[in-house]
Amino acid sequence: MNKYQRTRDALLDAIYYREWQIGQALPTEPQLMARFSVGRNTLREVIRSLTTEGIVEVIQGSGTYLRRMPTSLHATSLHQPLLPALPVLPLEDIGEVLILRRALEVQAAELAALHRSEEDMAHILHKASVHYQACKTGSCTELLDTDLEFHRSIVEATHSKILIQLYQMIEKRIRDTIRPFLHLAYSAKGGFLHQALLDAIEQQNAERAVQVTREHFDYLFAYLAKQSAAPIIKGR
Repeated sequence: MNKYQRTRDALLDAIYYREWQIGQALPTEPQLMARFSVGRNTLREVIRSLTTEGIVEVIQGSGTYLRRMPTSLHATSLHQPLLPALPVLPLEDIGEVLILRRALEVQAAELAALHRSEEDMAHILHKASVHYQACKTGSCTELLDTDLEFHRSIVEATHSKILIQLYQMIEKRIRDTIRPFLHLAYSAKGGFLHQALLDAIEQQNAERAVQVTREHFDYLFAYLAKQSAAPIIKGR
């Protein structure tokens, strides 16, 4: 997938999940270029396509404004479905699954740091590298798959049969909850947290691995709360 399509998909995702309200200005051109790691020409091509579809309006000297929501997360009038077989969970359900994910993944981060082998670490680093490449050039499907595989590799490094089985049992729901946050993979903080977790596990620093994983979920809950009119119960 080329940069244009990747940027368009990510921007549509952010719009669909109510990062901005109808009538609200989108971030400035430099801010969007930095967020999606693209040049001015690519971004302007994306904005032109969304303007043609009536999703945004560019007002010279003022900014780019959201005029309507996409009719579907999965398809637009000009493009094929992004993830045709993937259901979209209500925000309340996403919050509930995130609570369960956090409980499992905080424990997984700690145990992986304590018990991972050199072979486990090589596998985790490989999955992280593949995900990093997908962030630069991949489709939404590739981003989703590689992020899930990265987190699964950490769970597998715990060598806890029960934890691995529990993760496998809810993996489909975990996949559903990753989808709304895909664009955060492009963010500086998202990249920093992934790298910090890698470093903690590699250094076998269990306390740091737990801290980073909790911070990662705080980041997701904070974003989710912005998209929901109802309070999101985060648990502890």
